[in-house]
Amino acid sequence: MRGLFSASRKVKVVGLLILLLIGAGLVLPLRTRRDAGVFRIGANRSSSFVHISEAGEVSGLGFDVMSEAARRRGIHLQWVITNEPADVSFQRGAIDLYPTGAYSDWRQQHLHITSSWLLSNLVLISRSEQPLRSLHEIGEQAVSYRPSPDL
Repeated sequence: MRGLFSASRKVKVVGLLILLLIGAGLVLPLRTRRDAGVFRIGANRSSSFVHISEAGEVSGLGFDVMSEAARRRGIHLQWVITNEPADVSFQRGAIDLYPTGAYSDWRQQHLHITSSWLLSNLVLISRSEQPLRSLHEIGEQAVSYRPSPDL
């Protein structure tokens, strides 16, 4: 009885093994980062729910919610401050997550979008003698923000 495999069959098996090893080499680094529980989460100054101090410290509702959810799951978040739209950061591979994104066709095609994690009843308050019925009516009028518990 000659060998178990013919020469051409051995070449095919070795070729398949090489392809599997190359594939594993490409996939394992991605899995290792995920398995380690480290996710790069984007933050920029245009977000309403994530704030960045002058010292570069991230805070705010989005930061608190994402940090607590990650803590409960044993996931480490690395906050990445960007000066570009989230979609650009995703495209260049700078971030894995973005806490406060909105739906768009591009995001639907290229990213995973969760169900809403925040529902808000925030409203615009205006003077009753000059009511604003939409944001378009603001025009040149002054809009202010007052961080006060009595507001």
